[in-house]
Amino acid sequence: MVRSPRLAGRAADVRVAALVACVLAAAWISVEVARPFDVLAVDVATGDRPRTALLLPATGEEKFEVRYEHSYNHFTIRELFSRERDEVVVVGQHVNGNGAGIGEVAGETAFVDAGHGWSRLTGLERPLGGPLRLRVGAIADHRLIHRCRDVALVEVVPPGEPVQIGWARVGLVGWVRAHVSLLRATPDATGCADPAQGSGR
Repeated sequence: MVRSPRLAGRAADVRVAALVACVLAAAWISVEVARPFDVLAVDVATGDRPRTALLLPATGEEKFEVRYEHSYNHFTIRELFSRERDEVVVVGQHVNGNGAGIGEVAGETAFVDAGHGWSRLTGLERPLGGPLRLRVGAIADHRLIHRCRDVALVEVVPPGEPVQIGWARVGLVGWVRAHVSLLRATPDATGCADPAQGSGR
């Protein structure tokens, strides 16, 4: 039986398409297994295995900020963190008020005037030895500030849940998810300026 040139051409096209699909699938699987993309991850730390609630893109020596309101005196606290060899490092803390639980530790930490109504607590600089751990509060209004974008943690994690924030590596799906989350986040109302430069709410 002799096949027409048109049928033979279609069969060749199908084989080429199948080969391309196999190559793309293999590339996809290798990327997912290798997990080459860095992200900042917010995981809900309940149960035996943390559940990822939020991914944000990260490259190099990234920084992020956790901002919240003092539960009683209602002034703003800004805790600053950086990345050093995949560890979360405390950079400093800025406050624009005084209240319970906020104070100096003799011989270790001290407040210095940062200007514009802000004080900076020095002596905190150190690696955490793991992810940042906190319990999301609705009253405290914990917010994650990253790349000048503002994410209200209560919008991605139920209030009262313990979370851990740290660096992770993901595949292509996680990379896309991280960039979509960043685009959806609200621009930081302070313009992402340092507290000492007069930002703050």
